[in-house]
Amino acid sequence: MINYIVACYMGNRRQQNVDPLSYIKNHIKWLEISKDIDNAIFVFNDSSDIKFNKQEEAIKLVTKAGHNYIIRKNTHFSYGAWEEGIKSIIKEDKYNYSFLIEDDYIPSQEFLIYPFEKHFRYGKLNNIKIGFVACYYDNLLSNPNKPLSHAGISNGLISHSAVKETISQNKDIFELYGRNTNKPPINNDKIWVYNESDKELKSMYGGAVWNQKYFLQNIEKLGYRSTDITEENYTLFYATVGVEKGMHLYGNEDGICLMEPNFQITSDIKDYKNKNYVIKRHIKRHNKR
Repeated sequence: MINYIVACYMGNRRQQNVDPLSYIKNHIKWLEISKDIDNAIFVFNDSSDIKFNKQEEAIKLVTKAGHNYIIRKNTHFSYGAWEEGIKSIIKEDKYNYSFLIEDDYIPSQEFLIYPFEKHFRYGKLNNIKIGFVACYYDNLLSNPNKPLSHAGISNGLISHSAVKETISQNKDIFELYGRNTNKPPINNDKIWVYNESDKELKSMYGGAVWNQKYFLQNIEKLGYRSTDITEENYTLFYATVGVEKGMHLYGNEDGICLMEPNFQITSDIKDYKNKNYVIKRHIKRHNKR
């Protein structure tokens, strides 16, 4: 049994020309045709105090479609929202996995789960504990000075067995920035800088960068491994900032697109797909065991 958790935010977005309500509408439409999802939860990082937000309208759409929703404090970005969704159903033994996805990305196929779930089956056959299968798991072999591996594109499938074992060890499901210290929580609107030498935390999305790198740490410390779907399939990813702003392909371009941006891609958006495929292929070639 598969649970589907959408991290949502109905306030101002980086994609200024996109109505955030369209993200919700498209996920609801996809859930109507999906073939392998048994339950869906839309988790809203609260934007009710933001002028012109669409949260109330979004909740009405979700309720009308028969799906569940949660409203939570606007902290820890998508990672906090995913954790909240998992907590709401983890005691129910009927779900084996949760698929974690952000509202501005959407599955490209009616059948979503098998390309992710097959890695768990392979792990069991080879006595390997798999905890998470991401759209793209970066081993950072191209940068030996930063050996930390992490879910570079975090949408993916998480094992409830791994979550339950993490909880049984009295650990939080995810490692989130500043939660277990006396520092104020990082939210989606403001970043507090604690260390002037930490350049990542100086940017607007520094807290999200930290969470992206470390959120799976508690699970991985228990011996669970993370992987991705890039050897056979791919994800289309839209970089919103930086010198390579535009579309990037992560994975095997000869496979199937499993995930793509949840908004219209206009003709003026630069396409880096082939370049990214070469980079990812290089990483895979040097990472085979």
